[in-house]
Amino acid sequence: MPVIGIAMSAGTSAGKTTVLLHGIYRHDDLFAWTVGGYIYAAGTAGLLSQTQPATADGVVQVVGIATHADRMYVNPTLLYFTHV
Repeated sequence: MPVIGIAMSAGTSAGKTTVLLHGIYRHDDLFAWTVGGYIYAAGTAGLLSQTQPATADGVVQVVGIATHADRMYVNPTLLYFTHV
């Protein structure tokens, strides 16, 4: 943390990973977003959620906003707070 982008694949190719820092990310099979809702870095590393982490010491950071059920506008804010 903080999140600065979205990895475009789970693995690496020769130690390299493509990262989307800003723009539209689409995944037809993975997402079912509520359009217009914020998307947060989830409490589990590497995952996204439309629900703010609510556990003690959980970090809350907006990563983007849902533009469609299967698309998000990636624009991570570097401002985040820790849930108490």
